[in-house]
Amino acid sequence: MRNYLAIAVSGIMLTGTALGNAQANDEWKGDAELGLLLTDGNTETRTTNAKFKIQNERDKWRHTLSLEALNSGDSENTTSERYTGKGQTAYKFSKFNYAFAEGNGEHDRFSGYDYRASIVLGYGRRLMDEKDMRLDVELGPGYRESKPDATKSEGEGVFQIGGKFDWDISKTTLFTQELNSQIGEDATISKSITSLSAQIVGNMAMKTSLTIRNTSDVPEGIEKTDSELAVTLVYSF
Repeated sequence: MRNYLAIAVSGIMLTGTALGNAQANDEWKGDAELGLLLTDGNTETRTTNAKFKIQNERDKWRHTLSLEALNSGDSENTTSERYTGKGQTAYKFSKFNYAFAEGNGEHDRFSGYDYRASIVLGYGRRLMDEKDMRLDVELGPGYRESKPDATKSEGEGVFQIGGKFDWDISKTTLFTQELNSQIGEDATISKSITSLSAQIVGNMAMKTSLTIRNTSDVPEGIEKTDSELAVTLVYSF
């Protein structure tokens, strides 16, 4: 657990320190997202999905921090419980090119792993920068540590590749597609997030998203692929 905390916190603290040193005239923006579903009667269930993201840009630097929590189940059993954190610091050495350092940490109670954590150093480039469309790609090497529930932690080198596409369908509607894959000797972990958000009023929007995760090698009894369909309220600031 010590190694997990060191890796995960290093990425988040890297971003947190940079945010704390930001000047008053820096550009800040962020999103707070919440989805809540409760049912009663024959079946009593609850699902809570909360996300928080903040980004700061100053001169050639961009710092991003995101946190996410998911919990679902009924009055007797929890069926899913996951907490994730991600911090990234990027240095823009030209209009469309940047270098980045990124730290990730995840605890998923039902994944067969106590935790997974990684740190990656890489290169990013904006391939499309139209008025209503943007496409960024990132790649780079890193290190990932995983702790299966029943055994000691395992470390491996990884190569990460990812991309994000934003499309402003209208002034009030945004489509986003994110893809990310960490390729390692023991396992390849891939994640796809497809979302559509529409402004309701002011800074409030309704967002629908589909998240698909795939792990090439998992402990016995664990599915390789899982998906989540979520409807959430988003407040942007």
